[in-house]
Amino acid sequence: MKNQNHLYLSKLKKTKYTLEKSLNDLEQYDLDEESIRMIKILKDRIKENQKQIIALEKEINNS
Repeated sequence: MKNQNHLYLSKLKKTKYTLEKSLNDLEQYDLDEESIRMIKILKDRIKENQKQIIALEKEINNS
């Protein structure tokens, strides 16, 4: 189980990196209404992803 948690944690961190890269790329363009909406969605997904990472790291450290 611990090995699976480490694998999942690695996937979560990779996903977070990808989301942050997409966000940075999107912020380089002119910010029309659709871009602003997409930025908000990406930021929300990054926050949720970070919460999952923190929870899983705590679980790994406690086991």
